[in-house]
Amino acid sequence: MRIGGNTTATKPISEGLTWELVVPPATPEDDLQFSIKWTLKDAQDKALATTSLYPIRIVVKSPLKLELAEALPNPWQWNSNLTKEGVKVRITKAKEISGTANIQWQGLPQGITAPALPATLDKDVLELVVPLPDLAAQPAGSKLDGLKLVVEWKPENLPDAVPFTTAPVMLPSLVFP
Repeated sequence: MRIGGNTTATKPISEGLTWELVVPPATPEDDLQFSIKWTLKDAQDKALATTSLYPIRIVVKSPLKLELAEALPNPWQWNSNLTKEGVKVRITKAKEISGTANIQWQGLPQGITAPALPATLDKDVLELVVPLPDLAAQPAGSKLDGLKLVVEWKPENLPDAVPFTTAPVMLPSLVFP
């Protein structure tokens, strides 16, 4: 976290008092507290008033949460229907969040890709089915570990903003019979 690009920010009031609090997109939900310390000084930089310390509490809340809507067996057995059935997920959004988010696969085998699935954030809780990419070419008897799903979202009114990405939802090992 930084204020005005620094870990410590000192600005005379004559220069204006605009501070920017930057919380990285991957910051976990948490309660943070910091303090603003100020001293009133004259033109010769001599203190005119006692230094005051004001605590400020900030609550960091994730704009989106992603979770499985239905538990998957562990280990998870591959069959050709999985490409159609997909994985059922639930996205919970904060009230002030709108626009479109993209659900993305991570941890796919080399050479396998899957397009992001757009999700319109028009409800506080969305349940969607994310199609599983075609993994039929995986060797029999093999196991795929590390499959994950994430949701990426960027405010529409801030096109240059760093996108927020949810914590990944880890899926169980996928076993190919």
